[in-house]
Amino acid sequence: MHHYLRFIFVLTLFIPEKELHASSCELLFNLGMYDNAISQCQLEAERGNSAAALKLSAIFTAQGNNESAIQWLKQGTELGDKDATYNLAYAYFHGIHVSKDKQRAIELYKKAATLGNLQAQFELAEMMSQTNQAPENALSFYRNAAQEGHPPSQIKLAQYYLENGQTLKAKEWLHKAARAGNTDAMYMLGVAQQESNPGQSLHWYKQSASRGNPFAKHNLARLYMSGKQVKKDYVMALSLVDEAIASGITQSTELKREIRRRMESPSSTSLLRTRDWIFNQPKNLYVLQLGAFHSEKNAIRFIEKNGLDSTSYYYPSKHNSERIFIVLNGPYDSRENAIKSIATLSKNVRKSQPYPKSFEMIHTRRQY
Repeated sequence: MHHYLRFIFVLTLFIPEKELHASSCELLFNLGMYDNAISQCQLEAERGNSAAALKLSAIFTAQGNNESAIQWLKQGTELGDKDATYNLAYAYFHGIHVSKDKQRAIELYKKAATLGNLQAQFELAEMMSQTNQAPENALSFYRNAAQEGHPPSQIKLAQYYLENGQTLKAKEWLHKAARAGNTDAMYMLGVAQQESNPGQSLHWYKQSASRGNPFAKHNLARLYMSGKQVKKDYVMALSLVDEAIASGITQSTELKREIRRRMESPSSTSLLRTRDWIFNQPKNLYVLQLGAFHSEKNAIRFIEKNGLDSTSYYYPSKHNSERIFIVLNGPYDSRENAIKSIATLSKNVRKSQPYPKSFEMIHTRRQY
């Protein structure tokens, strides 16, 4: 007995019962024992097993034996395997290891679609849509594949309903595709509900972006930049837009420029307090010092990133003859109330160890 057959015999002790009925070809293939699988798959393919022919094509493709890969795709197609037929159609359509023959490819796509290959149905529908030929047939292909759980077809069907004002039907199909993990469907649900249901829109943008969809990242970056639906956060916006740009979303480059412009813009002058303003504050009032920064930009970023309200601001000062910008929160009518307010600040702000001081101290130390 060959060593790999002994291995399979021992392995079957640990395989669920439903797996025991798999062919030897399938079992060897699934174990990654491709060299051993070839002879067994050939034997089964010659006996009419179309799935074995498809697996042989996959093995030979992985080994770089393209001529044999195409030969077994043709064998699988003759035996009526829907996936082998689709793969052969794709090869002819794109000229992969065979001479390009679009007419032959379309015939094979139609055969694969009839056999039930959902991707073939989708691609036939795409061809019909692009040439505006038999739109009702294209819709039929999309609908058939969608009903069988093909997410790209579900999205196309949703687009059709959206274009025809049937929003509820469109959302129904988008939800089905989203539940299958399709990030484009999640993104489209975000777009579709941005005005009508901002909370759900944000939810779907985040779901899509977290799974890597660059369009969702672009839209989410815009929301963080504007402060709509979420707290304004230029740092988060910049991170998301950089990821979108890295994925090839060209319009994100302009958005990044706008985020940068807003981060560096003196439009946040409402956060600035001048020397005169500081000097005119009653000496008996208290403030919390939240931080000191070497650049005005960083002081503004700290306030905006942490979502601090209008009671927080900054003023220019000096330390060891160097220009610094001090961020304050207040005023408060007593030192005790200033200390109590620390608990209301975010965890990130509390990390900077805010401490109370009076305007009298600021005036005396000439900290302005």
